[in-house]
Amino acid sequence: MDKKQKREMFCRTFNTESGRMVLEYLKDYVHFQDGAFYHDPRMQDFMQGRRSVVCEILNNLEEKEDDGTEI
Repeated sequence: MDKKQKREMFCRTFNTESGRMVLEYLKDYVHFQDGAFYHDPRMQDFMQGRRSVVCEILNNLEEKEDDGTEI
């Protein structure tokens, strides 16, 4: 699958009312906006891993070509 096909699949999934609601739930669930710091490095890594899933979704929804235009 190329970048354009992947972006189209993410958009079909998350650019619906239900998809947006799921994405908002995931943001809350993984404390996406918090950027919290944990003294335990294992917990810090665990939380960052959870957060990276939402980052991947958002990056695919906002994917741009190398010249800056949207795919």
